[in-house]
Amino acid sequence: MSVYVGKDVSVTLQIPMIECVGLGNGSNRVFCVSKTPISDRDLDGVPNEPEHVIVYVNGAVVSVESVNDATGCMTLVSAPANGAVVVVDYRYDLSPFIAQELALEPKQEIDGLDGLGSDLVQVWACLLKEFSGSMKEPLKNDLSQLQRPMNQMLNAYYFDHFDNADNWEVIVGDWAIENNKYKATSTTYAPKTLLKNYSVGDFRVTVKEDCVSARGLGVLGRWKDSSNFLVCRPDWNDQKLRIRQVVGGTPYLVAEKDYTLTRGIYYDLKVEVTGLTALFYVNGVLELAATISSQLSGVGRVGLGCEDNTGWYANVLYDDFVLESPISFGTEGGLIATYNKAGNVVKLGFDKVVFDKSIQSTKNGVAFLTTPFKAKSGKVMA
Repeated sequence: MSVYVGKDVSVTLQIPMIECVGLGNGSNRVFCVSKTPISDRDLDGVPNEPEHVIVYVNGAVVSVESVNDATGCMTLVSAPANGAVVVVDYRYDLSPFIAQELALEPKQEIDGLDGLGSDLVQVWACLLKEFSGSMKEPLKNDLSQLQRPMNQMLNAYYFDHFDNADNWEVIVGDWAIENNKYKATSTTYAPKTLLKNYSVGDFRVTVKEDCVSARGLGVLGRWKDSSNFLVCRPDWNDQKLRIRQVVGGTPYLVAEKDYTLTRGIYYDLKVEVTGLTALFYVNGVLELAATISSQLSGVGRVGLGCEDNTGWYANVLYDDFVLESPISFGTEGGLIATYNKAGNVVKLGFDKVVFDKSIQSTKNGVAFLTTPFKAKSGKVMA
């Protein structure tokens, strides 16, 4: 059953972020995120709650004493140790925009409720676990009001199981498909290859890699040109994980960590780049986090590369490459809808929200964009 919620609905989107906010020094307890205001993540209408953020120190969740949503700063209960990496999982509010119509379709019916009256939406919003919904906006000359926030919640998704080498552009060396694996076959030093037709700002890449004879394999990101790019890779010779960046042709080591690597075994790598934060996961565990140069901000390409001082690349293999963009990485965001009903302000909060692509339609000769979404929970906030 579809439920018409309201007209001229003010919509605030909560955009998910994971950000490296710096290193501990043993005494500092205050850290600040770059995107503000911090969202009311638990949708209870109360500002400045520690529940609005999740803070990790060297990958472990730590307690938060206080949060200032407006400034984006939080105070931890204990100061992180010197050199400890501090990462914050949070959401931030985009500026509200007006949707002409917002409708919901409850995904589960509740029987035996008395006194529903005419206030169906509020009761259902309290009790249902899942919703489908849609927002309708007039199609104007300037679509940025609708499309910009919507696109920040959508995922551009690409998967390659390596059956066609034409999907990749070789920058250095020679590469080939072998048994549905992507393999460097060149004796040229440091072969590199980039995915064709994909330029992204914030992104996540997941890939499996196996290194038998080369020194290291890695994920290339924010590739501006051959003199400006990011590299996240394991190093089998040195038994380390490293985040490097090349800026103006000069390589810089951003972060590294000792890590036992076994040749001939596939490792699951995941690289997330959000803003100037680079996160490097191995086998599902966050191992490195770093802040990269502002010269690598904005949009760039992604790719794969390997390195060996001897120049021999037998059995250097990649498998199951996945690219997701932009910042949500499949992580659900939030949505707060505010509208007027019979002279009263109604505010509905929805959590774990994902959007589908907008659809253009006409109604009485006027063009509209309708944007579907799904939410896993909802509640009445006012």
